[in-house]
Amino acid sequence: MKYLPILLFLCLPLLLTQCSTTERTPRVKVTELDESDIDFSSYRDLAQVLREFSDVWVRGGGDHANIQIRGASSFGENAPPLYVIDGRDMGHSYAEINRYLNMRDISNIKILTDIEAGQYGMRGAGGVIVITRRM
Repeated sequence: MKYLPILLFLCLPLLLTQCSTTERTPRVKVTELDESDIDFSSYRDLAQVLREFSDVWVRGGGDHANIQIRGASSFGENAPPLYVIDGRDMGHSYAEINRYLNMRDISNIKILTDIEAGQYGMRGAGGVIVITRRM
């Protein structure tokens, strides 16, 4: 028991080194995917594709999925993202967007947060998911 402080003292540098190495591990941040990166038609619904983004939390699936963008919030509340399709504001309802979209028509999906989402005002406070379809 009297050697426990010495043992802890000797192990502390090892523990601190291990923790700092973990924190420095880079995480790939994906904010945009287009058809050259991914085959959108191979996904069943939009929630499956949104799981590919590092900043998007997806809980559930189908029309009942709950989508949130990490780091985007409105006055401390987690607001749902705004969906913009082909430049048109389509609202905040994931279920409506999922029913509206055909996965084969998507050419690009981009996630906007912070300053980029600010161009949509308060409606973009929960982040913005910009979807571009093939013409």
